[in-house]
Amino acid sequence: MRFIFRKDLNPVTKGFTLVELLIVVSILGILAAFTMSIINTRTQRSRAEDAVRQATVQKLAQGLEGFYAAEGFYPATTANGDPLGATGANRLTLLNYIGVWPTQTTEFPGTYYYNPITEISATEGAITFDCVSIGMATTPGRFIKYVSRWHAGFTGGLPACGGKVLKNCTRQCSDGAYGNDFLTCTQNDETPC
Repeated sequence: MRFIFRKDLNPVTKGFTLVELLIVVSILGILAAFTMSIINTRTQRSRAEDAVRQATVQKLAQGLEGFYAAEGFYPATTANGDPLGATGANRLTLLNYIGVWPTQTTEFPGTYYYNPITEISATEGAITFDCVSIGMATTPGRFIKYVSRWHAGFTGGLPACGGKVLKNCTRQCSDGAYGNDFLTCTQNDETPC
C-alpha cells in the first residue's frame, strides 16, 4: 500500500487582515474629513457673502465719492450709519448716486455703516474722509472697510491702502479716534496695510 501525501506549500488565503482593514478605514476617514471641509456649505456661503459685501462696499464708495466730486462735501448720516435716512435737500441728490442703502437679510447679520469724518490738522486745516464698513461673515469681530484716502496722522497704515476696500479690519467706521484707521486691515491679496 502506498500513501500519497499532498503538500500545499502555497495555501490560498481569502479576505483581508485586520491591519489592512484598519489602514483602509483610516484613509477613507481622512479623505472624508478633507472633502467635508472643502464642501462645507456654511463656510462656502460665508465666503460668498464676504465677496458680495466687498462688492457692495465698493459700489457704495463709488456713489459717495461721486457725490463728493459733484457737491464738494460728503453727505450727512443718521445715528445708524444710513446716509439716505438723513433729512435734508441733499438726500434727493444722494439717491441719484446710491439709489438705496443696502440691508442684510441673510443668515449672516451685518449692517452697512457709513460715517463722514472731518479731522483738524494743525498744518493742513480740515481733512475730510468718508468711511463705509460692515462686519465680515467669515470672521466675526472683523470688518470689511473703505476709507476714502490715506493720511499719515489720521489713518495710519500704508498709502497704497487708501481708497481701497480692505478686509480683516479690527474697527468699524466711527467718530472715535480710530474710526478711519486701517492700520489693522489687510488688502484682498492678504498684504497688510
